[in-house]
Amino acid sequence: MADRKFVMITGSTSGLGFELAKLFANDGYDVAMSGSSENIYNSAKEIEKSGVEAYPFQADASTYEGVEAFWKFVKSKNRKLDSAVLNVGMSIGGSFLDNDLKEELKLIDLNIKGTVHMAKRVVRDMVPNKEGDILIVSSVSATLPTPYETVYGPSKAFGFMFAERSFERRVK
Repeated sequence: MADRKFVMITGSTSGLGFELAKLFANDGYDVAMSGSSENIYNSAKEIEKSGVEAYPFQADASTYEGVEAFWKFVKSKNRKLDSAVLNVGMSIGGSFLDNDLKEELKLIDLNIKGTVHMAKRVVRDMVPNKEGDILIVSSVSATLPTPYETVYGPSKAFGFMFAERSFERRVK
């Protein structure tokens, strides 16, 4: 319904992203949801039980194309974006020596590049409206030593610092 507020949430198939989607839905927001698996469609059905519209979209946010596709999907709803939750992320535990390089590079593409890419789209959309809220989800691993999370922890530290440095001033 166009008179309800509208939020987009990346990485909202399960976990924290899904829980945030439920909270926004309980507050009366329609929710555009993205996730990398087909389970995003089941998650959207759960969100709709709150009496709001849920718009699921399956995309791989570790790729430029995946981020762009979800953004175009959000914009295709012809709604003012009131809030954005940038929650995509994956973790890899284990010894740096033993972990798979391809998986670690995908983690960087998702946790860092995907977040920055979507943040750029969201900010450029919200600033002309002079309103909107952005939440970049991080981790306690962003601020603590993370043995056996040698790529995940630093990727979350980047997200934490990026959010602090990029969005510390409000547009008036």
